[in-house]
Order: sequence, then structure tokens, then C-alpha cells
Amino acid sequence: MGTRTALIIPTLNEADSIAAVIAEVPHASVDEIIVADGGSSDATCARAAQAGARLVTAGRGYGRACLAGAIAAVDAEILVFMDGDGADDPAMIAAMTQPIACVRSGGRCCCNSVCAK
Repeated sequence: MGTRTALIIPTLNEADSIAAVIAEVPHASVDEIIVADGGSSDATCARAAQAGARLVTAGRGYGRACLAGAIAAVDAEILVFMDGDGADDPAMIAAMTQPIACVRSGGRCCCNSVCAK
């Protein structure tokens, strides 16, 4: 079984972008998408749920939302944080998590090389 990865997206009024952000996530790179909402007054939560994310109510504050998402990701070994406004490139998730997953599985990684045990 591979290393479980959770993507945590803290949000506050990101209705215009959240569905597209979730749709761009390479689902082979993450096991779960958690949207930690800080009290949005728009359709952020509904659109995130429709896009397939698990919702967590976080309360106000970016740090609080990050913490709530991390706590909700109880089964994950790797946590990835990404903004809900589309500023981050979801295509980079695999490049960031592959070396961590490799080391966690007992392999050695160097730079962009393939894992070797």
C-alpha cells in the first residue's frame, strides 16, 4: 500500500475558483481533498462538495483553517497545502510528494531521480 496523501485547501469566499481548483488536482497524486472553510458567506462549501472535496468547518483565520484540515487528515502520512484561489499549480503535487513517499517506503531519492531501494 502506498503512502496516503491529503490535499488541504483552506478557503474563505472562494466560490468563483474552488471547483476549478479541485478539478485540476491530479487525483492519482492525492488520496483525499479536504476543504477547510473559514466561514465563507458565498457558495464555496457547496461548490467544493459538488467537486468531490470533504468539507471541514475551521472558523476564521488561515492558520486555523490549515490546522483544522491537518487534524481532519488523520489517515494521511503526507499533507499538501494549496490555496483555493488558483494561485498554486496542482500539477506540482506529485513532484513535491514523490521524494517524501520514496523515503517513507525505505527508498533513497536524489534530486529528480527515480527511487532506488
